[in-house]
Amino acid sequence: GRGRRRSLSLSSSPGKDSTNGQAMRRRVCFCPTPLNSQHAVTPYAHKYGMHPRFFDYDRQGEKQLTNAGIVEEMRQNERQKLMDAIEDMPD
Repeated sequence: GRGRRRSLSLSSSPGKDSTNGQAMRRRVCFCPTPLNSQHAVTPYAHKYGMHPRFFDYDRQGEKQLTNAGIVEEMRQNERQKLMDAIEDMPD
């Protein structure tokens, strides 16, 4: 860009850890500038219809459920069956 700079500040402060009783606390701070901007981000779950942890692509580019995806699909099916049964209950 035209001379744009992004300021990044990393700092550590002592705390506790298992090796020497000190832990590192890490922070990242972005200094505000007049060049800051906001952008809308579409979550992958909306773009792909499910969270990316639930699928991979095969060699043909087809979406394949992972083990976690299969479990999630089964949960959703069970949840839907339960909701349907509740709706069908007489008042």
